Parts: sequence; C-alpha cells; structure tokens
Amino acid sequence: MSATAATALAWLAALGRREAPRLLSLSDPGIVIFGPRGATKGYAALGMWFGETRVALTPRDVLQCGDRILIRHQTDWLDRDGRRTHTAANASVIAVRDGKVKSFLWDDGPEPELRQGFGNAWAVMLEGIPQ
Repeated sequence: MSATAATALAWLAALGRREAPRLLSLSDPGIVIFGPRGATKGYAALGMWFGETRVALTPRDVLQCGDRILIRHQTDWLDRDGRRTHTAANASVIAVRDGKVKSFLWDDGPEPELRQGFGNAWAVMLEGIPQ
C-alpha cells in the first residue's frame, strides 16, 4: 500500500475512533473540509467538524489517482453515546501531500469514482482486501 493511501486510511480511522490528537497530527494546517454546507478550512474548522461528526467507517474499496484517494466505505452514524443511528454506503475523497491530509470531501452519490475523476485510478484495496 502506498504511503498516500496509508495516510488517508489512518486519518479516517482516527476520525472513527475519535482520536483528535492523531487526526490533527495527520492533517495539514490548511486542511479543507468539503461538506454539504460548503467548504471550511484550517484546524479550527476541522475541530468543529470533528466535534459534530460521529461515525464508524469500514473501508471497502480504496482507489488512488496521484495524491488523491477515494475510499468507498460503510458508514455507521453514531449518537453521542456511541450507539448506531443508521448505516449508509458512501465514499470519501482525501488529498494527501507531504504525508498530511490536505482536503477531505464526503460523497454520498452513486458512482463517486466517475464524478470525482478517478477513471484512471488504480485499486489499493477491493472488498477490504489489499491489492
């Protein structure tokens, strides 16, 4: 697995385990979070988003195209006590440069690899199995 893909997966794991120090250590100070309400930037925005986001992510497929990683995952949304409220299949696109996550984008639509420009991507993991 490439260092870029490993960083992206470690970042998502830190998010899911609610490990704020680890999440920050893997993030660029100018990180951009793209969400349904627009884009926010920087550690303060990441901290606010982290405070609101409670998910458990199970990566299924990981595709890489240059410094961008598309991760299709099962997402279990959790309440404040850690109980699952609902589950969905969706994807994240993470850009990594110099060992740090530069941006994160959540994609809930079908066929995210087409919309996000991963037509020439290579598989890092398929159905949870490293390639």
